[in-house]
Amino acid sequence: MIQVKQKLERIGGKYGHVIRTFIIDSQGILEKEGEEYRDRRMFIFEKDGATIKVREGGWFGKITQLFLGEGVSPTTFRDPEGFLQFLFYID
Repeated sequence: MIQVKQKLERIGGKYGHVIRTFIIDSQGILEKEGEEYRDRRMFIFEKDGATIKVREGGWFGKITQLFLGEGVSPTTFRDPEGFLQFLFYID
């Protein structure tokens, strides 16, 4: 069974306006934008465990970035807290 987690980024505290939503499952993390919930980008953890592909607009979008693990395995960023640290680093 695939376990899906969701993290929200809000402005103004716990009940503030949602600006980004991250949907996290075993294959990747989808970033959705704003109240209209539009797909912004998809972070795909490749099965080889050594790369993360970033696709614009979701699963089938154009590849905009490719991260290769050197010294640190990209699988480190699969959990929500690790991913948010990774996102802070690349944004």
